[in-house]
Amino acid sequence: AEELPLLVSMLFLFFTIAVSAMIGLAIIALLGYVLEVDFSGLLTGLSENSSPTNRNFLRLSILINHLTMFVIPGIVFGIFMYRERWTNFLKIDKSPVITNTLGGILLLLVSMPFVQFIFFVNQNWIPLPEWARTMEASTADAISNLLVADSSFEFLFNVVIIALIPAIGEELIFRGIIQKQLQNGFRNAILGIWVAAFIFSAFHMQFEGFLPRFVLGAILGYLYYWSGNLWIPIIAHFMNNFL
Repeated sequence: AEELPLLVSMLFLFFTIAVSAMIGLAIIALLGYVLEVDFSGLLTGLSENSSPTNRNFLRLSILINHLTMFVIPGIVFGIFMYRERWTNFLKIDKSPVITNTLGGILLLLVSMPFVQFIFFVNQNWIPLPEWARTMEASTADAISNLLVADSSFEFLFNVVIIALIPAIGEELIFRGIIQKQLQNGFRNAILGIWVAAFIFSAFHMQFEGFLPRFVLGAILGYLYYWSGNLWIPIIAHFMNNFL
């Protein structure tokens, strides 16, 4: 709850995420066993020539992972701490005002050139160890191969796992819970926004994109702070991932 010390509430949140994520991994492993699919092999061996069945199993696995690592823990945290007031606590109990929604999308679009410039700086001017660059290249290849779509179903599946579910889940955790808890704990809204944005970027473990994701997290944090409605950064986050 908001009355709990910041450290206690954060430890409870991360414990909830860890337990839920482990359950998600167990579900994925069980599905792989039943369907006789080598999930670990797909993670490293997926190529643009992979079959739709393999791509869709990997997409399903990513969907389960997002749900159990972000969406479900966020809801569980809210319900456990705030009972029937959990939707109000997360600021998802009211529909977003259309002008705020359009304003949030416009702010995101206008900031894209700056975010891309920050990405260029991060990628070219900040030295990274070889292992980090190798990991970045591997991640980029995996995403590129996952984006291959031979049907409208695969395209829509990609939209769900890359744009929709991450936008909902990550905003629940990083803005709806972590940013709000930090703001209350620090008694400083701006500090809470930027620390939450740092955690948001660090959590992704993608070093060449750390700075632009940090800036994006701050933009989303300000949208949440200004609007007082979590649906605004969720929609903006969805548009960013979708584009």
